[in-house]
Amino acid sequence: MTFVTRRWLGAPILLIAGLWIYATTIHGACQWDDNLEIFRNPLLRDWTGLRQAWSAPPGADYLPLKTSVEWVMWHLWRGDVAGYHWAGIALHLLSAFLLWRIFDRLGIRFAWFGALLFVVHPLAVDSVAWMSELKNTLSLPPLLLAMWSFIAFEENRSAVAGPNRFGARTNYALSWLGFLAALLCKSSVVMFPAVLVLYVVWRNGRHTARDLKRVAPFFAVAFAFGLVTLRFQTERAIGDLAMPVEPVFTHFVAAGLALGFYFYTCVFPAALSPVYARWDLNPVTPAHVLPWVVIAVGFVGFWRWRATWGRHALFASGCFVANLVPVLGFFPMSYLRISRVADHFAYLALACACGAAAAAAGELFNWADSGHWPPIFRTRLRVVASGGIAALVVSLAWQSRTYAAVFRDPVALWTHAVGQSPESWFARNNLGSALLQEGDAATALGHLEAARRLKPDAAEILVNLGDALLRLHRAPEAIEADHEAVKLEPGFSSAHYNLANALVAAGRLPDSLGHYREAIRLEPDSAMMRYNFGTALAEAGRLDEGVIQLAEAVRLDPESPEMRINFANVLAAAGRLPDAAAQFEVSLRLRPDDADGHFGLADVLAAMGRLPEAMPHYEAALRARPDDAAIRQARDAARIRFSP
Repeated sequence: MTFVTRRWLGAPILLIAGLWIYATTIHGACQWDDNLEIFRNPLLRDWTGLRQAWSAPPGADYLPLKTSVEWVMWHLWRGDVAGYHWAGIALHLLSAFLLWRIFDRLGIRFAWFGALLFVVHPLAVDSVAWMSELKNTLSLPPLLLAMWSFIAFEENRSAVAGPNRFGARTNYALSWLGFLAALLCKSSVVMFPAVLVLYVVWRNGRHTARDLKRVAPFFAVAFAFGLVTLRFQTERAIGDLAMPVEPVFTHFVAAGLALGFYFYTCVFPAALSPVYARWDLNPVTPAHVLPWVVIAVGFVGFWRWRATWGRHALFASGCFVANLVPVLGFFPMSYLRISRVADHFAYLALACACGAAAAAAGELFNWADSGHWPPIFRTRLRVVASGGIAALVVSLAWQSRTYAAVFRDPVALWTHAVGQSPESWFARNNLGSALLQEGDAATALGHLEAARRLKPDAAEILVNLGDALLRLHRAPEAIEADHEAVKLEPGFSSAHYNLANALVAAGRLPDSLGHYREAIRLEPDSAMMRYNFGTALAEAGRLDEGVIQLAEAVRLDPESPEMRINFANVLAAAGRLPDAAAQFEVSLRLRPDDADGHFGLADVLAAMGRLPEAMPHYEAALRARPDDAAIRQARDAARIRFSP
């Protein structure tokens, strides 16, 4: 079949498979750092944030193109999670189609099968179902276009009929620009130049100085972005975090174990989890070194048969390993304090593994079609192989759909993670945090105490533990936990913030103000911190200062009716009735049937002597809360005043 014929047969299957697997995630709730990355990210609100994303981003990474795409998505969909999930699915499917074309151009017989594997493989679920991993799904299409263009460049350059210089230069430029775009979405694509060298060696059987010269500009931009990433990770992502200190040999051993883990999960993707317990390699045992022994034996075998199938195996395995080098622990990365491995780290490597699987399937059918077998055996072998491949695809697709379903809400996700990795303090902590968000502080407390036993020096666990204790009305214990968190990480804004909340609950309002102020100094763009600080200042009688903080909170989170209402109440207490009325009106535009909004606006209008305008809002507040005696009493008093 020609590619055009197969496209009309294979494309709908890729689309249907992808949509069937990820249909359960479309309306899935925010996970992990989705709020920080998207829904509460001030960079996405206006043009100033967009410019800042390119010139001086405040975050832990320099990924301006990814942030720009998120900026557009925010202005398209705001808080509608479905739009972000659709984008992730669409990008994943786009990558599958590009892989299909690349595999086909590389001469892989079952190129479409490789693309289908990429669509249905469970190892891709983390990257597609988790909104914050847009950097994975967004970086891969331009990287694949860069690969496609480089292949076309090489083919144009060495065409039998004479090189097409204009076409070759265009393809070369497109390849470099595609790589640059991918780097601006995710820096771990930095190993792409090594993949290009592997491709040249695989294609030509060798490389020359001219080949390396052609790849040099790719290495130059990769080196520059590598330095930027190291600086951001060291100064921003890691900062004052207490990172594990290990000998170089331990890092080397951990890298081998990680390679073995990623290879195993590509071949046997069972018991996947959004996070895994961090392996304890103290002391290092001979068993820990075994993956490197297997890797060395494999390389020797591939090299021994490099004149035939070994050349293809070296190319595929080299690409697989190269795409994992940035995440093997050789370079500083904040995530390594949580775990040494993560499924979403393997998204690029998975594409290479799918290509290798497609090539292996093609060789299997070539062997079945060989003249060594009688016709009846060839037919039976093809039937058995086809049935096995079909069963594999169905099994992977079903497993992916089942796994994707746990991304529907945080409690389901982290319950699954704890079930798969019960020794992961991070999974326990996140489950506790998710349960707190659901209002189940008692259950959350058990998981948070287990997390603390696993890692007693983690400030984030103590912060959540303090929150759970506070919700259970155990303020003194909450203050103790939050004080310990502040001691462990004085630069942790949430520790100061939660301690301030606990002090307020314990009736120690003056003591809380300093911690609120420190939390805001450390995290000036947190609307919630400013909101609570402003509220505390107002309760302390410092209304003018409270107004300043609440005004900033509303600016940072303009979509919150609760913040608007509290801001309006403080403005009214400060005697700024017209400003208070304006804030109540905005809150009602955000939530038209809100009883507090109508009641507050009615009281302000009544205080301003605008009783005819106040009465409809009293009535609206009563319709929303008909049993509220305070609203009814205020309405009746206003009605008496309004009567002629």
